[in-house]
Amino acid sequence: MYDERTIAVHEAGHAVAHCRFFPDMSRGEPTIVANEEENEAGYHKVLEELSFPWTDEETPEQREAFKKYATYACAGYAATIAAGYGQEVAAYGCLSDFEMAQETSSLPLDEVKELAVEFMCRPENVVAVQRISEELLKRHTLDADHVDVLVDLADGETTEDEYQRYLAMRKAAGQPID
Repeated sequence: MYDERTIAVHEAGHAVAHCRFFPDMSRGEPTIVANEEENEAGYHKVLEELSFPWTDEETPEQREAFKKYATYACAGYAATIAAGYGQEVAAYGCLSDFEMAQETSSLPLDEVKELAVEFMCRPENVVAVQRISEELLKRHTLDADHVDVLVDLADGETTEDEYQRYLAMRKAAGQPID
C-alpha cells in the first residue's frame, strides 16, 4: 500500500517534527531503506533517546513535553495527510507510532493525531517535508546534518546556492550525497 514516495513523506514528517520540537537534541537520520528485521518500510533513527523524568504528579512542562513527543510520534502519519494522501494510506504502517503516542501522552490518540496534522499542515512544515522527502527519494538515507540544512533551506535561512555549496563540500570530503 505504501510506495517509496509515501514512505519518504512519512519519514520526512518525523524528521521535521524532531527538528521543530527538540532543537537542542541531536537530530535523527531518516531513511526509506527497509528494515526487514523490524518489519519497517523506513524509519527515523533517533540518535539521542528522548526521555522525560517520570513523577507521580506531571508538571505542566512535562505534560507539554509528553504532548510534543506524542505529536512527533504521529508526525509521519500527519505529514502524509498534509501531502494529500487519505487517512487509510497515511495510517498504513503506523501502528508502532500510534502505540508510542498513546504510551507517551494522556491525550486520546485521535486528539494527538489532530494536533499532529494541524502542525504538519503549517506551510513551513509542508515545504520542509517536501524538500526532505525529495532528497530521501534521491539518496535513500540522510544524516542529521543534511536534515538540518534542508530544514534551514525550507525556512529560508539557507539559500539554494548555499545548499549546492554544502553538497559540493560533502562530496569533496568523501561524504555520500547520492
